[in-house]
Amino acid sequence: MKNDELKHIPDSSRVWIFASPQKINEGIRDEILDYIDVFLGRWKAHGKELKSHKLFVDGHFLIIAVDESFEKATGCSIDSLNHFIFEIEKKYKLDLTDRSKVYFRSKNGISSIAFLKIKELIHSAEIDEDTLIYNNSIAKGDELKNKWLLRAEESWLTKYFQKTPLK
Repeated sequence: MKNDELKHIPDSSRVWIFASPQKINEGIRDEILDYIDVFLGRWKAHGKELKSHKLFVDGHFLIIAVDESFEKATGCSIDSLNHFIFEIEKKYKLDLTDRSKVYFRSKNGISSIAFLKIKELIHSAEIDEDTLIYNNSIAKGDELKNKWLLRAEESWLTKYFQKTPLK
């Protein structure tokens, strides 16, 4: 995926992707980003400042990154990030932490479906080998830039497209 917004995130960064099934309108996104700025301004690991980045992509994906070449995020700092995201969910009535959904680009824009129902969409051909799938489990800046958005056939979904050889 080539996205100019991602170029500011160093390849060595640790990355967290929080996804919303519903597109978040621009006004709310701006308000959330301002709220996150306050958190990131005081976010530390063992008393040391974390050099961090934040952005919304495509109205659905909130990305937080820590440049680990500067300072590594630790267990406590990661816990504080997760608690903060839960606050955002509650304050704005959003669902950003449900990891049971698969996000993909459909003819209607960005869609999501419960992981357990993905085979149904493949069987109905709503998702095929060329459908673009978001891999929200990636954890590094270089992966974000190169492996976040992939054709389904190049993703973990490839097993569902395996062709059985004719005998």
